[in-house]
Amino acid sequence: MTVADQATAAKAGAPAHGAPLATFLANISVLSRQDDYAGIAKAFAGFTAAHPAVRFLASEPVPARLAEHIVTKTGAPAAFMTYTLQHPTWAEDIKRALGDPAQFAAKAHAIEAEVQTNAAAAKPH
Repeated sequence: MTVADQATAAKAGAPAHGAPLATFLANISVLSRQDDYAGIAKAFAGFTAAHPAVRFLASEPVPARLAEHIVTKTGAPAAFMTYTLQHPTWAEDIKRALGDPAQFAAKAHAIEAEVQTNAAAAKPH
């Protein structure tokens, strides 16, 4: 994680020193709010290159952070739940995509679009 990324994460409430995983996770939340899905995968690559022993701990929260962002952005928790029921491997799929920023961004955008479609279809006409 670059110094600029650490500063951004610190503004989001992460500890500045002594907790690189917490700082990384705060940065993921910041990047989500910015819709910088490719940036999430790039941050993951940088973080896990510097801290390979915690790769699993770094990848596990990513789907939840992404879900939180999509639900907040779309205002459609039921539509997101529908998505997860229709795509039971979505969390594993998103973690696998972390290795390729373009693939991760495409997958995250596709999830967001499908949630918006589900939400629109559920609205009374």
